Amino acid sequence: MSRSPSPHPRPRAGLPRGAAVALAAGAMVAGVAGVSLGAAADRPRVAVRAVAVAAPASSGSVLARARMEAPARYRAARAAGARVAATPDRRSFYVMSPARARGGKAIVTFHGYLSTAFDGFAQFRAEAARRGHTLIAIHWRLGRTSRESYTPAQMYAQARALLRRAGVAPGDALLHGYSSAAARIYGVAALDRRASRLFALSIGDAGGARPGLPMYREVFGGRMGPRPLAGSRWVLFCGGRDPDPRLTGCPVMRRTATLIRRRGGRIERFIVDPRASHGGFHEHPANQRAALDVFARLSP
Repeated sequence: MSRSPSPHPRPRAGLPRGAAVALAAGAMVAGVAGVSLGAAADRPRVAVRAVAVAAPASSGSVLARARMEAPARYRAARAAGARVAATPDRRSFYVMSPARARGGKAIVTFHGYLSTAFDGFAQFRAEAARRGHTLIAIHWRLGRTSRESYTPAQMYAQARALLRRAGVAPGDALLHGYSSAAARIYGVAALDRRASRLFALSIGDAGGARPGLPMYREVFGGRMGPRPLAGSRWVLFCGGRDPDPRLTGCPVMRRTATLIRRRGGRIERFIVDPRASHGGFHEHPANQRAALDVFARLSP
């Protein structure tokens, strides 16, 4: 969904080439491979010569771009002691709440297309901490176009590996996708029902299932069988003032609820906030709390 609205400002066109390379180098020096980022991440100390090489996205370059797009939320995550590290496939990064005992409940969130994992982490951080949940925000947008992004299968692979590392048991995790990511988590949830069944609840936050989007034909067109979502539980959200109701607002979310039911899923709660725009799930905290209360009931 290349043009889905977002409550976050559109990323800037980019820095001059040399500055972008320096940022990427700083991210790698700071330890994107697995250690929490420190103050040195803002002060690259080595010069790096730019080389034009066509290569897959790397965690360092993706992190550098995300930091540039959301500097305040990057700094807030670092100040909160969050772990910022490479994803298991080393193509992107994730932001995770400070270290705690293994196990327990966890929230896995995927950000909107025009935002970052730092935004997703910021939006859930306070409520996750209050409830004692581990929070994992995974950055799934690897480049500047929708094709340079994780597929639902790749999103699921990263989430599953990180939950296993954290010792989270099947049924103790919540899956959340916002906007363009919401349109992809129907596929993520279907894959989970076939595999580990990690997620007790999935939240489709202002992003509907529509033909042409990743895994739509597999999940809703019958390619994965008649009931690929059997056993899945859902909270759906839409804002009454969403600027694009055909893509992310209440009309498409109501159609999505029908599709989920037809494929075996159960809608535990459909939150319609008439005062809310596209980002209303987080902007009005009562919506987020209502969804997490459902999670508490399903994964006691």
